[in-house]
Amino acid sequence: MAAARYDVDVGTRPTRERPEIRVPGERVRLPQRTVLVSYVLAVVLPVVTGLLLIPLRAEHPETVAVVLVLPVVLVAIRGATAPAVMAALVAGAAYAVLLTEPYGQVAVDETDDIVTALTLVVVAGLVGWLSSRLVHLDARAAARGAEVEHLVEFWTVVAGEPGPGALEAAAGEHIAGVLGAASAAWTPGAAGGDGPVLHPDGTISGYVTDLHPDRSQLPERVVLPVVAYGHELGHFVIAATVGRLTSFEERRTAATIAQILGRELR
Repeated sequence: MAAARYDVDVGTRPTRERPEIRVPGERVRLPQRTVLVSYVLAVVLPVVTGLLLIPLRAEHPETVAVVLVLPVVLVAIRGATAPAVMAALVAGAAYAVLLTEPYGQVAVDETDDIVTALTLVVVAGLVGWLSSRLVHLDARAAARGAEVEHLVEFWTVVAGEPGPGALEAAAGEHIAGVLGAASAAWTPGAAGGDGPVLHPDGTISGYVTDLHPDRSQLPERVVLPVVAYGHELGHFVIAATVGRLTSFEERRTAATIAQILGRELR
């Protein structure tokens, strides 16, 4: 499209201060309740499993050590790494106290039992850590799939014959969706003021007092400019969702949608 659709001046963007730019975190934050329950299970499951294995401790000492890895895995698949490591330590302690002589004491007489207990802690810890990492990677993969879906759906709108205002509405919907924001409101023309700005590279600039203390969360209000060939055609005012983390990739995806819109509106 050769001509701009707006009856407003599309002058260049005003100068802004950029006192601090930080790359947002890419971690996956679990709900606090999930983490707390994981810590409780990290203590309860290994101890209960150890108690259930008491009838087998005399005849199958190696088997009970292997079985104690299972509660660690059950804790780890909930996605929290620290509780999984705690579960491994509790499993080792349960093995030493409940399943090795002298029973009921924090003492191990046999060298083989000491080696088994230490091996249990190491193996269970590694299995727990790997399991929790897989949960996090799966969540990251799902998030990236959602980013691609938003891009494809917006490009489908672009490739069609959208009516007046349809592109801006679709872009705002997908920008809010990919960022998990409450809204992304479109306004033609350059944005005034010196509040936080989301840049095409995914970084956010602004005064420290305007940024969220946790840089992986969006500021309460952030502007995403729509620029084509050095001219700002308009901008989205993004209202963040409290507590919602946004990864670096999600922010770049939102900025990419804004760039596509700018090329279509130029």
